[in-house]
Amino acid sequence: MDVLVNNAGIDPHYARLEKTSSASWHEIVRTNLDGVFYCCKYFTAAMLEEKKGSVINISSIAGKVGLRRQVPYCATKGGVEQITRALALDWADAGVRVNGIGYGFIKTDLTSAITGHEHLGPQLLARTPLARFGSVEEVTGAAIFLASDAASYMTGHTIMVDGGWTAS
Repeated sequence: MDVLVNNAGIDPHYARLEKTSSASWHEIVRTNLDGVFYCCKYFTAAMLEEKKGSVINISSIAGKVGLRRQVPYCATKGGVEQITRALALDWADAGVRVNGIGYGFIKTDLTSAITGHEHLGPQLLARTPLARFGSVEEVTGAAIFLASDAASYMTGHTIMVDGGWTAS
């Protein structure tokens, strides 16, 4: 295996912390954080043995900035950011690069309820400097770059594909 992309994720749970159930917390942690941990632990043996490879952990703007009513989601994406940095240090001597992609609001079937919402959609666009939602192809382009030799001197970083959201 040359490339591992940890892309499993779960929708944010939109509630204040005091209204967040333990079950919701654990479901988001299991999917977003434990998933990255276990995939990195069990699917990289060949990379480490061959002393080459690229791990790409998918994060979010929520790994860089706080978002209202999304404490579990923000905590897990911040954790993904830290796993990325720590593994980059641990595995650099084995020739395995570990980077991330932090996405903003990407237009998909999964996000259509938010991006197409009559009030939330325009608010999100107003907060995004490029004033549009991203596409799956734009995230894919970042992944192709990180998996390629063009990124051979990069490790421990997260490329933000967010329309400028985290720039301000």
